[in-house]
Amino acid sequence: MTICTTTDCGNETSTYLCGQCVNDLQLWLDKVTETRQMLFTTMAKLDNTGPKNSEGGGGGSTGSAMPLREGAMDLRYALAIWLGHTAKDLARDPHAGGFLEEIKTLIDRAFELVDLPPEETIDHEAARARLQAEVPGPLRPKPLLEYLKVAHGIELKESLLRKWASRKLITRANTDGYPTYDPTVVLIQARKEVM
Repeated sequence: MTICTTTDCGNETSTYLCGQCVNDLQLWLDKVTETRQMLFTTMAKLDNTGPKNSEGGGGGSTGSAMPLREGAMDLRYALAIWLGHTAKDLARDPHAGGFLEEIKTLIDRAFELVDLPPEETIDHEAARARLQAEVPGPLRPKPLLEYLKVAHGIELKESLLRKWASRKLITRANTDGYPTYDPTVVLIQARKEVM
């Protein structure tokens, strides 16, 4: 028998977590999937909340200039490492004592990010004008790839765009001539697969 590695626990255990800490960890692990779904809504700006400072991709209304809320996306990725794990399996890890606090912190941060009250007044016209000024309309592949590289630091190959289009993960913005694609749609797909 050893002592549970959770801070301030002190219970005896045959693994690195005692039975009570395993139960507590499992309760928090069970919240991960739901929290990630909630963060997707915030990340994609499908809700009416957002940070009022620059943290999280510019914040503000759903018409803000950034295509995604970075803070929500980062938290989703951080929570993804906990998917598919059970507390009993994690109890065998020598670092298990810190897992509960780490998951709790991530989930608490997620709720802080999405539980902000909506802004009282939203100037939709100004938001739309800012979006049109900062995000170009449909572009041909080469200018689109250059825009993603310069504006978002994402480097893609034209062959990947064609692959996504053939798999219907992105769609053409036009029907005739050389294909054009909406930069926002391509950015969302790129963040899903490349980042």
